[in-house]
Amino acid sequence: MKNNHFPKPDAGIIELTTRCNLGCMHCHSKSTLESDADMPFMAIKKILPEIKKIGATRIAVLGGEVLLRKDIAEIIIMIKKQGLKWIPWLPMGYY
Repeated sequence: MKNNHFPKPDAGIIELTTRCNLGCMHCHSKSTLESDADMPFMAIKKILPEIKKIGATRIAVLGGEVLLRKDIAEIIIMIKKQGLKWIPWLPMGYY
């Protein structure tokens, strides 16, 4: 049975880490450098094809500060290999 009521999603969102080096007062996440909740690399590798499979063409990568991940370059390469467009983000609380 085909679902005609809901369009396919245009974008997916993944939160790569809760670590952050700032601790801004306005931030809802209350992330710190001591936070240890990085999404495992293998989970990211598994979920990216699923995001593409459901019809998304873009992806937003969120966190605390995603640039604190040592494997961020590998993650970006995986996103590009899936043919997903990267939705730019503003790192470390800057608007």
